[in-house]
Amino acid sequence: MKKILAYLVLAPLASIPALPQQSSVSNALTASDSAPSDVRVTAKVKGQVAATAASAIVPPGTPTPTIQQSAAPRPIVLPIEVFGPNGTTASASFEISRTLPQSGQLKLWLKVSGLEYDSQASLKINTSPWLPINTASVMLSKYAAAFGGIGGGFHTFQLTMRLPLDCIVAGSNTIVFRFNRTNGISSGYRVLGFNLQSAGIDLLPSAAFTNDDPSTWQPPLNNSADISDGQTLWNSAILTEAVSGAKIKAHCSDCHTQDGRDLKYFNYSNLSIQTRAMFHGLTARQGDQIASYIRSLNVPTSNYARPWNPPYQPGPGLDSRPVSDWAAGAGIDAVLDQDADTLSYLMPGGSTAKLAHNAYLNQREIPIALQLQDWNHWLPTVHPMDAFGSQFTDNPLSKDYFVIRSELKRNDPKTYQKFHKDIVMKWLTNQNSLFDAVRQPQSSRAWENPVYAREIYSVAQWMMVKSWEINQEYGLEGMSRAIYGPQAADRAWYSNQAFLTSPFMLKIPRPSPGIGNGSLITFVYDSFAWYQTQLILNDGNGTALGTYPIDRGYALAYLYNDLTWDGATSQVRVGTAGLMMEWLTKILQTGNDPGDASPYFMLIYPSVAGTWSEVAPSQKLQLMNTWVSTWATFVQTLSAQQLFTAPPGITPQTTRNFSPAAPGSFTGDLAWALPRLRDEGVDPRLLNQIVQWASGLWPNFNWAADLATACEVGNLREAKCP
Repeated sequence: MKKILAYLVLAPLASIPALPQQSSVSNALTASDSAPSDVRVTAKVKGQVAATAASAIVPPGTPTPTIQQSAAPRPIVLPIEVFGPNGTTASASFEISRTLPQSGQLKLWLKVSGLEYDSQASLKINTSPWLPINTASVMLSKYAAAFGGIGGGFHTFQLTMRLPLDCIVAGSNTIVFRFNRTNGISSGYRVLGFNLQSAGIDLLPSAAFTNDDPSTWQPPLNNSADISDGQTLWNSAILTEAVSGAKIKAHCSDCHTQDGRDLKYFNYSNLSIQTRAMFHGLTARQGDQIASYIRSLNVPTSNYARPWNPPYQPGPGLDSRPVSDWAAGAGIDAVLDQDADTLSYLMPGGSTAKLAHNAYLNQREIPIALQLQDWNHWLPTVHPMDAFGSQFTDNPLSKDYFVIRSELKRNDPKTYQKFHKDIVMKWLTNQNSLFDAVRQPQSSRAWENPVYAREIYSVAQWMMVKSWEINQEYGLEGMSRAIYGPQAADRAWYSNQAFLTSPFMLKIPRPSPGIGNGSLITFVYDSFAWYQTQLILNDGNGTALGTYPIDRGYALAYLYNDLTWDGATSQVRVGTAGLMMEWLTKILQTGNDPGDASPYFMLIYPSVAGTWSEVAPSQKLQLMNTWVSTWATFVQTLSAQQLFTAPPGITPQTTRNFSPAAPGSFTGDLAWALPRLRDEGVDPRLLNQIVQWASGLWPNFNWAADLATACEVGNLREAKCP
């Protein structure tokens, strides 16, 4: 079975075979930045006229050529792109004109995007040996390490590594980054920043670096013939697998947007496009022709968008930007250092007004401590037609994509109003029929093959890419009120595809060797990252899909269990109090079942040990009081008919007669939570108010006695109440 590796995706693989060395190639970019006259660090990139990184193939063990120093000080242009065949290197030179520290070992700080597996990258400074950039050699941030390290949930890392003694000298220095070898999917990585540190102090001034400006980029071949040829190649070039050389059926336009606007929007460089074309069997000139076509596209782009900035990453001020910038997100720097930092955005200045059931918490502007999936991890690694052949091409999932494109008109709310349900009913739901035909039972040994897991995952990733394509090309994101009504946000998707892209929802067994580095936490993280993306794209505040487009039970379970707690070691991974408060609030504000936002979820094991681990006990109590008050205020606005006949906004189900079952029933969860809330110190006036309210609705249960139930405290501070 032939398989396609997406044109620019850099996905991870747990282990890779040794690959033969490939032929030598060099590339050059251009830049015109010059350093201020007082900069004390000079820089030049090896073998280029320009400022980003050159790519040159250096077989392992080959001595590094002498690097000519620039006569004039120039800042190092970031990112340094280390793209190309096995052994590709990219270097930067700098000068240290002051005396080096005499005590303490020097460290190298790096910010790197695209690290996917331990054998991918290495570096050397001056005459040092090659130093691997892997899990054993570097120190990662707490969250990056907690979520699987290299190849885990994060794809952009800030890391430090100890340097060999005396490898840095006063005067001229050169750092060389190497792309060691491909795993069959990756073709390189980007160094977004670096510095030398002594006792935590940076030795290189900020003026030593400058950021590349995509607005200055030009087509490598700026003539109409090459641009036209590039468009033809984009749509019809025969591509091959990087390792085996086997032909693949899909073309660039099949895995990406049909016109290539995603590469233009997210500002993929000419070098990265050319390299990827060669990775899939095209020539350097053909790669330049494709890059020239992409550069020449007259489509919306964003100065905020970059390959390492996860689409729709939330952050303050996003809604004040044009809707065309929404997909760019707030940037990788908007990712918080810890989850607890989210709380100050949920409750600015200590105000809880945004949490009220009748308020609106803007989840697009609430920063979080999680990196969402970057564009490389939206792209499928195996196109469905190469994975499943005619089972995919003959399926309505494939055919109706073209139907939807034929129904819509660009920036036309009338056709959106008329055909928006087809996006779900005529297309998104068809994936079930495909999966029924191609997905093996979870007990099948087929899942032991990482390629098979990626094939299943790639179907959903393909749908995410094509959903983005349709939303962008037809201007749907900014027309959300045309279908949701005036109460909706001014930007949203009509889709629940992000939720359905979760490996868990795809019924891939966990852990899976085809998801990241194969660890359980990577599977957990990737699943929740898609749930969070769904919350951002469509929070249910409207009539979308008729229901809230996320299974809240699944999402909350990650926040009080696997995302915060390592069951194998019985240790906390990270706190999730900020995310928990955000999700509880959004559930209540979207008019859904108050049972899904019950205080019960703040208390169950292992939430009591993990969720609140990054907040002080006093803040934990404050948050619990806040939520119990918010929730109690809401449920008391509901009439008995509303409460007993159906959850608000949901098709009528069974009535809410009293049931002691917990978890699983509204009353059972509440009865279970009350004595535990008391033991946590929640305001007794609030709890008595709930008892009085519940007693009026379910008088046959002794709510007061339930509240007074004696509890014992377990080893992890969990309350054990009979």
